[in-house]
Amino acid sequence: MSQSTHKRSEKEQFLDQYFQTRLRGLIEKISNTDLASRRKHQDEILDLMMNLAEEYQAVMIEKEDDYWESIEMWKDELSQRLAIEWVHKALDNQ
Repeated sequence: MSQSTHKRSEKEQFLDQYFQTRLRGLIEKISNTDLASRRKHQDEILDLMMNLAEEYQAVMIEKEDDYWESIEMWKDELSQRLAIEWVHKALDNQ
């Protein structure tokens, strides 16, 4: 087995977590739904799967920075991290 020497950036780690969480939610929706409901909502479930796959491909494979929910969440996370860092630096300089 070959081991990857690639170290994921903070952005990649954040996006990995985002997609894993969405995928777990989708799996839970499928698993916790009885067969009759699954048949009734199969189009919704398939749409959710396709949307997730489309966003994953755009963001993780093609590295698009266009508007995607995951990219907007990363930008929010990054601004919060920068704000906290700024506060810590300001407090250290006092």
